Amino acid sequence: KFDLTSADLTRANLTNANLSRANLTEANLTDANLTNAILTNAVLVKTKIINTNLSHVKLSYANINGSEITNVIFVDAHLNSAKIFNSNIINSDMTGANLYKADLTKTKLTNVIFKNTVFCKTVMPAGLDNSGCKS
Repeated sequence: KFDLTSADLTRANLTNANLSRANLTEANLTDANLTNAILTNAVLVKTKIINTNLSHVKLSYANINGSEITNVIFVDAHLNSAKIFNSNIINSDMTGANLYKADLTKTKLTNVIFKNTVFCKTVMPAGLDNSGCKS
């Protein structure tokens, strides 16, 4: 288990990194590349995730509570059962992302692309409807 509390990972290249169960509380992931990284069960509470590539990342069961997520690419990311509540997600692309059973309670979404995104059994923020889900 990695403890990266308050770590500054600006411009870090963590492609294919295995950070399962890592503690990234209050970390700075600005301009980082985490393509294909594994962050299953990771803690990213109050983390800055800005201009970051999270394509194909595994964030299943991650705790992303209260984070700032801006200009992030989540294409084909696995966020199933992730806790993303009380976060701000701005100008981000979640095309093909798996948000099955994720918790987006009180999350503010601004200019987010959700093309082909899986929302089955997802707890949605006010105003978004996932009742048409086919499980």
